[in-house]
Amino acid sequence: MASFRYKAVDESGAVVTGVILADTPADVRRELRGMRLFPERVALSKAASPALADLLPSARGRARQHVAIFTRQCSVLLASGVPIVEALDVLARQAEHRRLSEVLLEVRESVSAGYSFADALSRYPQFFDQAYIEMVASGQKSGMMDVVFSRLADFLEQRRLLRAKVSTALIYPSILVVMALGLLIFLSAVVVPMLEPLLAQHKGALPLSTHLLFALCDFVRRYVWTLAPIVLGALIALGWLRRSRGGRRLLDAVLLGLPLAGNLMRKSLVSRFSMSFAILLRTGVPALEALETLAALTPNAALAAEVADIQQAVAEGKDISERMRGSRLFPPMVSYMIAIGERSGNMAEALEHVSKSYDLEVDIASRRMLTVLEPILILVIAAGVGFIAVSLMVTILGLSNI
Repeated sequence: MASFRYKAVDESGAVVTGVILADTPADVRRELRGMRLFPERVALSKAASPALADLLPSARGRARQHVAIFTRQCSVLLASGVPIVEALDVLARQAEHRRLSEVLLEVRESVSAGYSFADALSRYPQFFDQAYIEMVASGQKSGMMDVVFSRLADFLEQRRLLRAKVSTALIYPSILVVMALGLLIFLSAVVVPMLEPLLAQHKGALPLSTHLLFALCDFVRRYVWTLAPIVLGALIALGWLRRSRGGRRLLDAVLLGLPLAGNLMRKSLVSRFSMSFAILLRTGVPALEALETLAALTPNAALAAEVADIQQAVAEGKDISERMRGSRLFPPMVSYMIAIGERSGNMAEALEHVSKSYDLEVDIASRRMLTVLEPILILVIAAGVGFIAVSLMVTILGLSNI
């Protein structure tokens, strides 16, 4: 079956829109006539396939935010005893995200047609990832959908906060770097060329710093359009390399090895892994299945490969903590806390403690990175601008005495 969106008119002349599951548009029209509706338009829904705009980082961020809001609202409705079909209908009609609203209407129709809630959600991976689906499926098996959705909402909100902490820590240094490059290019390409004809008349009296400055500005003016395609080609090559399995693992391993940003990313990944693992265990997903899901969803390929190796070792009968002790990516504290959880039989609680601890570490690491990078970048900017200013001023003052 496929999802079809329709626009119809009822017997009183009012316009009715909605979504119906059917095999063909003719089946949709026949079903609408059986409901005493007169179809005006029937079209195959495109909500299941992500549009190009949905692939942009900002669009994905907005989608994650609205999914978190939907999950929290759904947990409240389910806890109040509202049936899932009715809850989906209410939330679909009040959702501010248009495509998510369409998706929820289609999910409602799928559930009404007899599909499980988890299977209906799995058709829309651009909104609901594999971990989300598995948690919903475990809630259906246990009959505790309200509890699962409450934990899911907490999980999504914590994940958004963690992502925001990391991105906020990287935004300020990025802005400083862009401003520095823009200022230096402006001075080199606009200000210095305006003064160069006047100063070039006295080449013999120019100091070495001014000669170096003119050479640098000449290089920028001549080769900036040559360098741009080279940089673009390098970025395309990196993108191609990242699409390959080995290349992505190599690049992600290099990112984790960076002095300041690598430490921040490593701690955020450990926090996210621990949080995700804990919520999967809390919702009844077996540890082996949870590790398989986490290996597929971990954004860093190097860490994902490590999680896949741990999952394989557990499948062979080893303890998780035993395999983690030899890991270069997981700190010793993680394997120690998991070992305590394995002995006590409450690994989810141990992982939650790890997540909270490394969430605090992310805060500390982000502040430390900003504390170190801010003066370094300011000094670099001051050195570049100072070199240009001093080279010009010394030359002008020297020529005024000739």
